[in-house]
Amino acid sequence: MIRQQFPYLEESELYLQTVYDLAKTMTPVEEVPIMMELPPDEAMAMQLELQESRSPYRHRYLKGLAEAANELRINNIALAKVGSPGAYQSIMSQLSQIMANLS
Repeated sequence: MIRQQFPYLEESELYLQTVYDLAKTMTPVEEVPIMMELPPDEAMAMQLELQESRSPYRHRYLKGLAEAANELRINNIALAKVGSPGAYQSIMSQLSQIMANLS
């Protein structure tokens, strides 16, 4: 795994939480190391971690993104219920995609 190549990027709960928090604000992957103010060697390692499918950093990033998307869907549903045409269209489009993925 990448940590074997870059032993200086140890799994850190502080780093994991920061990656999660940045994902919750939908920070693009390439900006995560910049926002974390990592030194160049750790920044490169973090970029690789975020691309590695088995990395705990990637897992935490995806969890943050999924939670942000879920919050947006909840807000869109609330807006659609009170009559927002844009929110209604968005929800119906997402619902169609979900139904298509089920078949």
